[in-house]
Amino acid sequence: MDFADSPADIAYREQAAKWLAANAPAFEEPDTGRLSVFGARTTEESVRHVEQALAWQARKYADGWAGIGIPEEYGGAGGDVPQKLLFTEEEGRYRLPLDAQSVTMGMIVPTLSLWGTAEQRDRYLTPLLAGKQLSCQLFSEPDAGSDLAAIRTTARRTADGWRINGQKIWTSYAQYASFGYLLARSEDAPRHRGLTAFLVDLKQPGVTVRPLKQATGAHTFNEVFFDDAEVAADAVLGEPGQGWEVAMTTLMAERYSLEPDIVGAQPLLEMLRTSTHVTDPTIRRQFADVYTIQHILGILKLRLRTAANEGRPPGAEGSITKLLSTEGQYLAADTALRALGPDGVLENPWTELLTGALGLRIGGGTDEIMKNVIAERVLGLPREPRVRQQ
Repeated sequence: MDFADSPADIAYREQAAKWLAANAPAFEEPDTGRLSVFGARTTEESVRHVEQALAWQARKYADGWAGIGIPEEYGGAGGDVPQKLLFTEEEGRYRLPLDAQSVTMGMIVPTLSLWGTAEQRDRYLTPLLAGKQLSCQLFSEPDAGSDLAAIRTTARRTADGWRINGQKIWTSYAQYASFGYLLARSEDAPRHRGLTAFLVDLKQPGVTVRPLKQATGAHTFNEVFFDDAEVAADAVLGEPGQGWEVAMTTLMAERYSLEPDIVGAQPLLEMLRTSTHVTDPTIRRQFADVYTIQHILGILKLRLRTAANEGRPPGAEGSITKLLSTEGQYLAADTALRALGPDGVLENPWTELLTGALGLRIGGGTDEIMKNVIAERVLGLPREPRVRQQ
């Protein structure tokens, strides 16, 4: 594992840091004191956040920093995944509106780059890179989240293309997206077979986006309904029946976009310095756990970057990072609320972090799924029995 940047990495990091120092401060969001993992904002704040996110993307595109790892002929900045990770690390030092673009830039753009036709790249990829549009991922359903192969949304051939029916849920920023990247069942085939990926206009007839209010009161997620929504034949991403392979590209790209830092780690340390409960052995032990998890996540980040430098795909580091990050967020919030004592029942940023951390145990793959991946792929334990489906 590489613990230090190579000379080339150092030069690239310095170049990125210099550009960010000159440009990022103008796009930073105000420090509200909130500790959130799912963007707890009012509707007005959310609109401003998305507008600022698109403006920041446009600035990066104008100066050649948008889409690092995406070929220049496709409108990207060129370069490779290790450079993308270096830039992301430096970019994370600023309070930039990045989460609105996390799905678009971290998952959909890499998938379009690899699977899109020349026409699809011109129509969708370039506007995304230039900050002119936002997109969303339409994978999860009420009965198909971690078990993605269980999706029931259907796509049936018509004379002019496809007709889509079904429901998607937990779709981030769909209310602002111009189009969605949809996975649907196009054939009556078992499990992973018979799936097709589509690029769907979310403003067209037959598509309804409804908000899902979170426990924090925010509206980041949505449910999306398709009622005889017609799409053209050229809306297919990849080939018909190739949806599972396309989706795996997306989920692999997600492993590189995971943010391994614990949101509340530093604020927790600052709060405990002034807390009268800092001598409580339970609080001291939990803070030590948070600190240890944060350190481990930093090492996992280095392992991920080393794999990218060596041209290897990310392995179980993604699942381990997801599991530990979720536990760290929860522990940080729980430790702070214990330290606050009775004041913890009042409105405070730690309650917001706790409710968000509970959601993290489900979103992006449940804790149980992550543990199964680690058990089977890292520890070599027997596979968990699967229910046989026809």
